[in-house]
Amino acid sequence: MPSSDVPYDDAAPDPGDGYTRVGAPQLTPLTPEESMNWQRFGIALGVAFLLVLVLDIILSTVILQDLYADAASSWPATPEANPLVSVGWLAVIFTLAAFGMLYTRTGWVGWRRGLEYGVWIGLAGFAGVLGLMVMVPWPVRLALLLGIQQLVNGLVLGLVFGVVYRPPEAAIVERAGQGSSSP
Repeated sequence: MPSSDVPYDDAAPDPGDGYTRVGAPQLTPLTPEESMNWQRFGIALGVAFLLVLVLDIILSTVILQDLYADAASSWPATPEANPLVSVGWLAVIFTLAAFGMLYTRTGWVGWRRGLEYGVWIGLAGFAGVLGLMVMVPWPVRLALLLGIQQLVNGLVLGLVFGVVYRPPEAAIVERAGQGSSSP
């Protein structure tokens, strides 16, 4: 049971977090159409992917080009790597979609909340790159710049979702407690 001063009733219907606050109004669960604005999610995902794509290409071809050459032993040979580029971009889309879905589930809206979310996601990516440095023989400067790249990607994702994504009206009304959706 979470540590809190708010009492919980484990026998009450589950609103989704595993615990129901005693005396809290029971909300009717929203359908997927009511709880998720798929059109805005798709637009935000597309914009975030395009911005990350452009920033990653600029970073790789302009800023990191010499460092990549210095760390050539860390990368697969070009004939081996070229077929994997599309797999890499699919992984980027999947990652952006997964983190974007997490953002939408928070219920946050607005560029400030998006930026806050992006900072946390970016810091996680930065830490992940530094963790990879233990296994991959990257020069420290390259690892730091790749970590900064992940931090920027997280900021872009959070900012774009904060600006573009809005939950559907039914979710806003339900969350505010001003009404409930019909079953």
